[in-house]
Amino acid sequence: MTDDAFDAAVRAVREEIDPAPGERERLAAAAEDLIERAEDAVADLDVAADALLVGSTARGTWIGGDRDIDVFVRFPADLDRETLEKYGLRVGDEVLPEGHEEYAEHPYVTGTRGFSGYLTELLVLRYGGFREFVEAAADWHPPVRLDPEDHGEATFDDPLVVVDPTDPERNVAAVLSPDNVARVQHYARELLADPRSDLFFPDPPEPIAADAVREHLADRGTSPVAVRFDAPDVVEDQLYPQLRKSLSGVTEELDRRGFDVLRAAAFAGDDAVLFVELAVAELPAVERHDGPPVHVRQHATGFFEKYADGDDYGPFVDGDRYVVERDRAHPSAADFVASDALFDVGLGATVEEALRDGYEVLVGDEVAALASAFGAALARYFSPRP
Repeated sequence: MTDDAFDAAVRAVREEIDPAPGERERLAAAAEDLIERAEDAVADLDVAADALLVGSTARGTWIGGDRDIDVFVRFPADLDRETLEKYGLRVGDEVLPEGHEEYAEHPYVTGTRGFSGYLTELLVLRYGGFREFVEAAADWHPPVRLDPEDHGEATFDDPLVVVDPTDPERNVAAVLSPDNVARVQHYARELLADPRSDLFFPDPPEPIAADAVREHLADRGTSPVAVRFDAPDVVEDQLYPQLRKSLSGVTEELDRRGFDVLRAAAFAGDDAVLFVELAVAELPAVERHDGPPVHVRQHATGFFEKYADGDDYGPFVDGDRYVVERDRAHPSAADFVASDALFDVGLGATVEEALRDGYEVLVGDEVAALASAFGAALARYFSPRP
């Protein structure tokens, strides 16, 4: 790789994402108007407060076509929470009468769990430039901890820790998933090895149709099970963490029951889907249940007496312990997810509520019906890339 090739790739990306002068002027005018409205609304309050333009708009680091205007209202630190909420909503309603109320505090998580603009800026500043950041990321050995102001004392259990220069208790990179830290390392190495602008603009996958889903499943020889339900009516910042939690709870329980999860994913639109691909979808009607060692008299006697008069196979002695072979509660994965046992796993609160209102279980080729709503997501699933 030559420096010229790297610089040329970065230059091409910059030309693509830099806002045009007209777009900058329109955003600046809109931001000025919002600040003026916020200042007028703040002036009517009986506390000392002011409005500030912050974020990428204020710093001039926003990307063309991706416009957000962040206006913060700064209140006295000793203002109680109830009054803060009341005044904050009053200002918001006056500035944007038709606005939509959403609440968030740090730490927060979102659907993408990727690198925010603020985090990227901090990393570039910390390493002294974009090229330097890419070279460093290519050699990261997580966990990586960076503290630009050398003032953080809190501990974080994250693969990447970047202590916020304005808040020593906050990790700016807390939102990042381990997958996305690894992806940045992968593409940093790709960019250094073969600099090219298309690494920054991956082509979105073409949605696949139901027939293609069935072909993938036939080629893979796996057994998918999907749970489809009405998506909870919550903002994305709340929905995706709950879907991830629910998917984790379901896959862990399926694995524990012996169904051997190969891979899983969650999709969301008007409906939400927990999609699990299994190497084993059907198990024998009986399962082995190991009891305590025979020499642990009290527990062993209790185990033996519990099963002695039942219809199970045993108890018998295998090695030094009692064993029974008993009926399996759910011989198929589909039976399990269709049963009330699904609600014994760790589900997100709003996901559990939505599931209790009703859900559909799709098994095998039936999951191809998801292609009409989630064709792009299924294309990504069946053509995975870093």
